[in-house]
Amino acid sequence: KPVKDADVAIIGENITAKTDEDGVASIDFGFKTKDEDVINRYAKVSIKEKEAVVPLDLKTPYYATDDNTALRDYWKYLYLERELFMPGDEMHFWGVLAPRGKGVDEIKEVLVELKSSSGPHYEGGENTPVLSQKVQVSNKTFEGEIELPILSPDYYYLQVKYGDTILLTRGFSVETYQKPAYQLSLTAEKKAIFAGVGMNFQVEASFFEGTPVPGISLEYHIMDKGGNVTTDEKGRAKIPYIGNARDGEYSPYYNQYLRVSTTLPEAGEIYGSKNIYVFRSSVYLQGEVSREDDEITVLADLSKVNLDMVNQGEYPSEKNFMAGPAGNVLVQGSIYQDVWKKVESGERYDFINKKVVKDYYYNHSTQHVSDFSMITDENGQASFTGELDQENSYYIVLSAEDNEGRKIERRVTVPGSGRPAEYDYKYYHFQEKEQGKKYVPGEAVSLTFLENDTAIPSREKAFLYFRGQKQIETYEVASGSEYGFKFNENSIPNVTAYGVYFDGVSYQETSGYIAAFASESKELKIQIKTDKTQYRPGETVALSVQVTNQNNKPVKAEVNLNLVDEAIYNMVEQHVNLLGTLYSDYIYMYLNVRKSHYHPSFGGGAEKGGEGDGERKDFRDTVIFTSVQTDNEGKAETVFELPDNLTSWRVTYHAVTETLEAGSGTSQIPVKLPFFVELVANNSYLVGDAPVIVLRSYGEKLASQEVVSYTMKLVTPDGQEIASTNQSSAFTALDWSLPVLQEGQYSMIVEGKSGDYQDRIVKEFTVVKSFLERTNTQHSLLEESFGIGNATDIQEPITLVFSDYEKSQYLRGIYQLAWQQGSRLEQQLASKIARHLLNVYFPDKNLYSGREDASNLLRYQQQDGGISILPYAESDLYLTALAASSASAEFDSRAMAGYFYRLLEDEEEKDEIDQSTVLWGLSALNEPILLQINEMLEANELAPAQSIKLALAMLDIGNGAVGKKIFEELLTEFGEDLGATMRINVGRDQDEIIEATTQMALLASRLDNTNKNKLYQYLLENHGEDILNSVEQGLMLQYNLQYMSTKPVSFTYELNGEKVSKTLKNREFLKLTVLPSDVASLKFSEISGKVGVVTAFTASYSAGDIPTQEALNVKRTYRVKKKETNTMERSDLVEVTIGYEIGDKAPAGSYEIVDVLPAGLKYVSRPYNRYEKPVKGLAYPTEVKGQKLTFTAHKGGEKIVY
Repeated sequence: KPVKDADVAIIGENITAKTDEDGVASIDFGFKTKDEDVINRYAKVSIKEKEAVVPLDLKTPYYATDDNTALRDYWKYLYLERELFMPGDEMHFWGVLAPRGKGVDEIKEVLVELKSSSGPHYEGGENTPVLSQKVQVSNKTFEGEIELPILSPDYYYLQVKYGDTILLTRGFSVETYQKPAYQLSLTAEKKAIFAGVGMNFQVEASFFEGTPVPGISLEYHIMDKGGNVTTDEKGRAKIPYIGNARDGEYSPYYNQYLRVSTTLPEAGEIYGSKNIYVFRSSVYLQGEVSREDDEITVLADLSKVNLDMVNQGEYPSEKNFMAGPAGNVLVQGSIYQDVWKKVESGERYDFINKKVVKDYYYNHSTQHVSDFSMITDENGQASFTGELDQENSYYIVLSAEDNEGRKIERRVTVPGSGRPAEYDYKYYHFQEKEQGKKYVPGEAVSLTFLENDTAIPSREKAFLYFRGQKQIETYEVASGSEYGFKFNENSIPNVTAYGVYFDGVSYQETSGYIAAFASESKELKIQIKTDKTQYRPGETVALSVQVTNQNNKPVKAEVNLNLVDEAIYNMVEQHVNLLGTLYSDYIYMYLNVRKSHYHPSFGGGAEKGGEGDGERKDFRDTVIFTSVQTDNEGKAETVFELPDNLTSWRVTYHAVTETLEAGSGTSQIPVKLPFFVELVANNSYLVGDAPVIVLRSYGEKLASQEVVSYTMKLVTPDGQEIASTNQSSAFTALDWSLPVLQEGQYSMIVEGKSGDYQDRIVKEFTVVKSFLERTNTQHSLLEESFGIGNATDIQEPITLVFSDYEKSQYLRGIYQLAWQQGSRLEQQLASKIARHLLNVYFPDKNLYSGREDASNLLRYQQQDGGISILPYAESDLYLTALAASSASAEFDSRAMAGYFYRLLEDEEEKDEIDQSTVLWGLSALNEPILLQINEMLEANELAPAQSIKLALAMLDIGNGAVGKKIFEELLTEFGEDLGATMRINVGRDQDEIIEATTQMALLASRLDNTNKNKLYQYLLENHGEDILNSVEQGLMLQYNLQYMSTKPVSFTYELNGEKVSKTLKNREFLKLTVLPSDVASLKFSEISGKVGVVTAFTASYSAGDIPTQEALNVKRTYRVKKKETNTMERSDLVEVTIGYEIGDKAPAGSYEIVDVLPAGLKYVSRPYNRYEKPVKGLAYPTEVKGQKLTFTAHKGGEKIVY
């Protein structure tokens, strides 16, 4: 029963309350620490001698950020004219932005930013926009345009901000695309068939304005079958199909896809697909298993299958195809046991732990146990009882056949020992009386509190109900499972209701139930009319708009109109739903629930020509993007001129009123000619190419076999005209061979004539020296004189990344070491050093709360005074020298010195022992060994590693000049500067390079040499297979941090006259994107500390500009029909294989492989459409820019196939 007058106290705060007669206490509070972080508190609930303590987790849920809280306050919508753009295109946008409720700021101006999707994506990083602009908000809408820079192909997004809050975001792609010339539409006679039953697919090839495309050869594939068909004079073709469902699967149907593509190449990829559901059988089998100890009971339920509803468009769910019981049918069952066998696969040597270990894998198999059978009764049900050992894992396969012998199978799992069946699981939720209902103000919301599918029985004051939008607005305590309330104006767009039930032992709560607004009550009716039903290129369109409300009364509204070539949407479709988006943007209540009594529950269109006098050369993707205001009669109109595209222009419209009634949709404006020329060509070629341009003619007034005469003219960059004539039949391709091309801009002018009809089309293309591009990176410290240099040859935005050059690097290294775990000495010692450095230099970033590792390292010191990698191992000379240099206080230093002196004086083993290591260890212990060091330095043929150790020894005894001389000599001879990193290129493989680089990086740190960070960075990015250098890295950090400034770095940059000051702490960084046109205005000042800057930009290059590297090898081959060849036919599907080898001495990390396709080849982005069977191992490029494809490769890989 509810407890009245219980005392509720917030521990640590002067806040108390008493529960009312319903046992409820309501407290309005909030706590913050000095740094404004919300902290935890506890509530103590007591009455007489009884009390309970409940933790109050006051942290805001991860999804309830400040931005999300502000977002709930506004109605909002953002629309882009399309979702696919070319570099340099103009982008238009329109949106709605209005406050929800009282007390919310009315926004008059927003900031619209163009952002890259390339990051940063983690805390501490800031990504500046590529460009931004302020946009006014008027009458709850905003509109604008952005001229896109020459962006690299990628995914970008437009975001709308108010202050620091991101209100809206919309993504789009930038690609160097070519629009498809026509489209393929696929239909099926039926949506669902049974296996073995035949039907036909129909393919229709047409231009986007409706003109059929006859005589096109098409290739199709469905499952493992394929073939070719040719379209008739109406552009149609039939593809026969007999239903086939894959064996060995347990779903009632298989979703088959027919994929069709053009056989001959086109400028843009043309394809289509259509699915059909193939049902395995005309009976449908369900089953379940329960068990009691060793006894199992199998229940089967068999139903007839009727496909009528599915063929009428309903989804193939059980309720839409089950059609009554299937009685007197044999159901067979087979019982299988899962068996997992541990198999020894071999042995390997664990270099790190210095022992041989066995490798295993687990082989899964199934063992057939037994079979059984049963007959369904008149209700389609059957059962079987048997025994199974409950210690093992089993499953049962049930099967039945229809009258045609088509089998349906169902696999069911036998519940394990101690596990209840699935149907014993309990869950709690609300159910509305009219499921799926949405509400208008004044309607009643009626909910029932259910346990699984059953209403919870009444219990006196055991139910707590509450609801609200942003917070709990009202609550009530009840004795029954029925909960109701009225939906009102303030409930729009939704109100969230919760229920809590106390069952006498524990509290059971529902998830939030959203009672949503019926937005269709605010839907506008929008009618778009044009003065003609069909247009010719270049004609003027008079377009009118009529807007009415649900009562068919005219309304004043703002209507946004957008006209885009339908071919664009064929590549990337776009759907609009202004009303649904506005009112499904729900307000979520961010709720934390804690309870004292918790008991776990258990349970189991494109550029082509047309008839006319003028030439066609204006082939835009967007015609208009404008907004109009309807008058008192709900009417508005606009006039515009069409470009030369022969296509269907999609009109996308959005309308919204002052009271946020809204609507949206699309209509079509076809533009066509009775006769037109169409040509297939690329937008760009390479110097030396001699391409073949494909010409064709189509039109509804053109009959098959009619002769078409062509006049072709090529205008070269220097103005020379090369003319020719030829003839071909209608719908048949004519090849126009161009001469060898030179650099510059070309124009193609083609005129076609057939009888009284003619068309003239003009298209331009560019010829460049090279498609090759690469990302150039420069790494440096920021200075006021910093500049990017000459940006005249750079087209794409330039990226600059700023960071605290030293702190960001050192923190990364410290974290890597501090997180090490293991029993080896270098793991223990490196972690100990790192945690100590965190405490001293980065106390605010120490994840270990100021505690340092107190482990005793003395157990690694052996009786001879040396140090071993494991307590039970032998002493290791190099490890002992490392321990002396890094942590001599952790060991018996006198015993350690004795160990070194014995090795130094051992004449018998002198040639087997590295004396330089011995001298380094003694010098680290401040032993007087200067004479011995000088004597060894005077010896001939010292290995680089020995020289480095002697240099370190000299530094230990105070002679830095010798150490510096040795370092500079070795760096000059073996150093390899890789830009952001540097390595010592010696030895045979990467391990030997890492070992040498480790030693030189340690010496550079001791000398505070300017190359110390580059050498250390190489070690951070490259890890050897058999090299342990954790302690050396810890030593480097010890030395480097001594010279590091503890203050944050800062600087001011000025871009286009606007100054911005930035301070960067620890691993924070700033990514600044600068347009090439703005480079001259970029200036830096007020630089404090070592600010690192990485500059990256894309620029073209020639193959001879980059020297050949021995460690990298690339080879390309072509295959047609599984045979290697360099000769291809026009319809061939060419498989390209790039074999590559990244040598042992190459640095770790990712590599780019760039392949430039010859002009006669076109990348197939959807290869799965052209194969009968799925092809494994195909690679997909990270970037496609015309003929240039970019792939990512890694060490250990061998080939890329696409």
